[in-house]
Amino acid sequence: MKEFFPTIVNLNGLAILIDWHHVERYREFITEQQFDSFNFYKNDRANGKSVNDYCKENGISRQRLHQRKSKALRKVAMLTVSDAVAGFNNEFPLFQDEGKPESESPSIFKLGLPFWMSVILFRAGILHAEQLRGKGLFDIAAINRIGPASANIIMKKVNEIFGDEQSGTPISILGLKPRTSNCLFRAGITTVEQLKVMSKEQIESLWQIGPCAVAEILDRLATYTDTE
Repeated sequence: MKEFFPTIVNLNGLAILIDWHHVERYREFITEQQFDSFNFYKNDRANGKSVNDYCKENGISRQRLHQRKSKALRKVAMLTVSDAVAGFNNEFPLFQDEGKPESESPSIFKLGLPFWMSVILFRAGILHAEQLRGKGLFDIAAINRIGPASANIIMKKVNEIFGDEQSGTPISILGLKPRTSNCLFRAGITTVEQLKVMSKEQIESLWQIGPCAVAEILDRLATYTDTE
């Protein structure tokens, strides 16, 4: 029987060759069930065990087994490409010249973000932390399916990696109503300086910010600016 590994994964039009050493390298990023399915294709199937036998033993359907395998392969493929771009391996030389960070920069899959969040960033072409470092909150929030709350989480992780501390005047100095302040905090806006660079339209786009809250923010911001 033909061996399962190495196998090719189609990743957004890019053919990625995945071998067993890739699975072992990124073992921590896949579940026990996914790793077990890989073991079946690598060892048990090669020794004569059928797919039906494996599914019967584990109480799953063939479709579910295929889903586990496909999902885990895509994870491993994304991690492999992302690490190549970040300069951690040389398996994909075509990525080494273009897009490589000037300094050591972790793969987005190594930032401690929820995996689904890392996948969204990956699909947006953001493969390592250095690409996020120069972006503002609204630049990150504008990425498809990344809202203000997720953008705030991402910014905090990136700041931790590079030791960048967000400084500025806390918005509490504006004396906003608790509900208005909470809406800003949920959006990751914690300083007056962040508010100053936002347009009225950007403030209006924040979740659960109504016309009265927008008017309050603009009024308090104008008063604060005049007293500086």
